Parts: sequence; C-alpha cells; structure tokens
Amino acid sequence: MNGKHSRAQRPEIEGGVLDMNQSHRHRRGAHTGPLDESRWRCRAEANEKWPEKMDVVERTEEIEVLTVCKEGETCDVDGKYKKMLMPKTERYTVDVNANGNHEYFMGCMGGAGWIQKTIWFGRR
Repeated sequence: MNGKHSRAQRPEIEGGVLDMNQSHRHRRGAHTGPLDESRWRCRAEANEKWPEKMDVVERTEEIEVLTVCKEGETCDVDGKYKKMLMPKTERYTVDVNANGNHEYFMGCMGGAGWIQKTIWFGRR
C-alpha cells in the first residue's frame, strides 16, 4: 500500500439493488449503464465531501495480573501472588470520515433511485 491507507471496499449494487455481499467487478472505464454512472458520481461526491482522514486513536482498559508477593504482603493467590489491576493501552489508526463517507454515498445512491438489499447466506 506504499504507506497510504486505502478506504475499505464499499458495498456493490446490482440490478437496482445494493448488495452488501458482492465484490467489486467494474473498473472506472467499464461503465455499463445508469447504475455505474450513479455509483461513480456518488463515490466521487462522497470522497470530495468526506475525504479519507486517518487518525490515531487509543483505548485503555485495566486488566487483572498476578504479581509475586513481597515479604510481609498479603497474598491472595496460592499464598505467593496477589492480584493487581494494570492499564493496557491499544493504539490503532482509523479513518474518522469513513462513516460520513458511507452515509453520504448511500444517501446519494438512494436519491438516484437505487435501494439497498442485504442478502444473508443461506436465506434469500
């Protein structure tokens, strides 16, 4: 990815129905009709209004750990260890505009007359 982050693949639309389970099959030069025109126009508008904006977020939680007791301390686990709460911090990057981009895209597609349909495996 050459140090750049790419936006997660968006749901695809087929036959006037947005199918969350389809993979991307068309390239920009392979327009086949109104669906593709709507898709590319809405994607461009969404990316202009809500461009990718990566940010580092962090989350801290306390986890329980066992430590070896020192002489004179009260040990609550096997007479040798005591329980302590220690902070554990996770850091990761997220696209803070991803939800806005997705909502704009879906609204644009809906405004163009396309509807979303989710197909669950095993049920139709």
